[in-house]
Amino acid sequence: MKKKPLAIAAISIACAAVLCAVVWAFPLLQAARVWKRMADAGNVDYKINITLDKERLSEGQRQFLETVSWILQAEESACLSWEASGSVSGGQGYAQISCKGLEGFVTDVYFSGDDAFVNARMLYETVQENFTGAHPILGNLLPDWEYSDYISLKQIEEIFQADIMSMCRPNLPGQPSGKSVWDNLAALLRMERKKAEGGRQQFAMRQDGYQVTLEIEEPSGLAAWGTDVTGGQAIKSWEAEAAGGPAKEISLPETVMEQEEIDRFRELWKMAEGALGMFGKER
Repeated sequence: MKKKPLAIAAISIACAAVLCAVVWAFPLLQAARVWKRMADAGNVDYKINITLDKERLSEGQRQFLETVSWILQAEESACLSWEASGSVSGGQGYAQISCKGLEGFVTDVYFSGDDAFVNARMLYETVQENFTGAHPILGNLLPDWEYSDYISLKQIEEIFQADIMSMCRPNLPGQPSGKSVWDNLAALLRMERKKAEGGRQQFAMRQDGYQVTLEIEEPSGLAAWGTDVTGGQAIKSWEAEAAGGPAKEISLPETVMEQEEIDRFRELWKMAEGALGMFGKER
């Protein structure tokens, strides 16, 4: 008779342990499922904010940002904070770019793999508008745009002699795996787990010199943010949010500047450099 109460007690303890494990693991499993849905989504809408650390940029990158701040008539500190928002679908993406301290979008970008194409016309017209507002006489001398609308990022880097891509690409946490829910669950288990306001699940880790926090949002979204904890990163901090959905059609620009136009664009840039010199600015 004594064995029966002991057996019941053992079963009760085991059931309680299983129940606790289920309660503990269920949010993890839900988070892993959301992560999987993100990986399987036909389209991902996103928004990314980055803040650069000027002291950690190369000389060419600093000169590029100083020039950008001047021609956009924005404070240098404002040109250290940028936002990109858009969509990625079928291996191709689109982004609208804005700068802190300026109203509206500065330009837009299409990208596929390592290729990116910047709307140079939109950028030039933004420059023209801001520059003319600050310097009406000189601004009215700027010629109208006479080139193809888009230029490749590689061509821009060649013109400005600056590595722009690495300066603007944050080290985001590991991309959602399309393999299985269990693969994502294993990744989440390696992170520090905590609960945010409203009961949302958060997961924290150190990655590539950043303290990163990942927050899962039902039914198929996530948010993440990272802060440099080493003092050695070009991107001081970043924030990102994304949500999965049905596929969208994103078409890359049909025409991009040819070499002849690039050579003419360089001449236009020399004119800008001359204007910079008139106002005591040196590249």
